Amino acid sequence: MSSPKLLQKQRGKEYETLFHRHPANPILSGKDWPYSINSVFNAGATLLPDGSTLLLCRVEDRRGLSHFCVARSVNGVDAWQIDREPTLRHEPDKFPEELWGIEDRASPTCRS
Repeated sequence: MSSPKLLQKQRGKEYETLFHRHPANPILSGKDWPYSINSVFNAGATLLPDGSTLLLCRVEDRRGLSHFCVARSVNGVDAWQIDREPTLRHEPDKFPEELWGIEDRASPTCRS
């Protein structure tokens, strides 16, 4: 989708707007999920070699615990295929910082 260059001024400098929200934003919500959840947050997106889009979504389950789940779309806008169960669940026995689930922020330890 092409659009004219948009410039924003901030503290006397002009910056080109590189990203725009899709008019149908949010493109995914809890009602789209194949299992019961409270909400879906902060998807990380990547374009795959075949041209499709993969979103890694942080999802809050009905207990308030977060996990990651993958959603894929051929065009990155609709017809999302969402994993039927969490892609990556929290493991508080191995990673104590995951007691309340997996969060999408910096952590003192790193999973490997």
